[in-house]
Amino acid sequence: MMTETDAAVRGRPFEPGQSGNPRGRPKGSRNGVTLLAETLLGGEAEAIMRKLIEKALDGDSSAMRLALERIMPPKRHRTTMIEFEGEIHTPADAARASGAVLSACARGDISSEEATQIMSAIATHVKLVESAELTARLTALEKLVQK
Repeated sequence: MMTETDAAVRGRPFEPGQSGNPRGRPKGSRNGVTLLAETLLGGEAEAIMRKLIEKALDGDSSAMRLALERIMPPKRHRTTMIEFEGEIHTPADAARASGAVLSACARGDISSEEATQIMSAIATHVKLVESAELTARLTALEKLVQK
């Protein structure tokens, strides 16, 4: 039968904040696979990339895909800054905010996809504000009826 201390040792052999290698990986150290690849390429990386691009330009679909995967970074979400006055507490506030979003999209400050996402967030917020407002009004009416 296993005791509590055996279970603690098996599941968590180190104290919190400690590890089997307290110094950790040295800063600036490089991955062994990366170092091996650089050694094997031996300065030929530029020539290989040039050949890959030539094949892609000649219509090789595999080369095109590989070149694009290496050249174009994956799309990441970015923080979008839209300025509009005040907070959104009423549908009128939401209309002003959505106007600011549409203007930013028209100027090219944000993409249409970003505008759609922001507009969706505004619409969801308005529904929550309306729901809270209705709940408050209903609660007030129920109190009046109970008197």
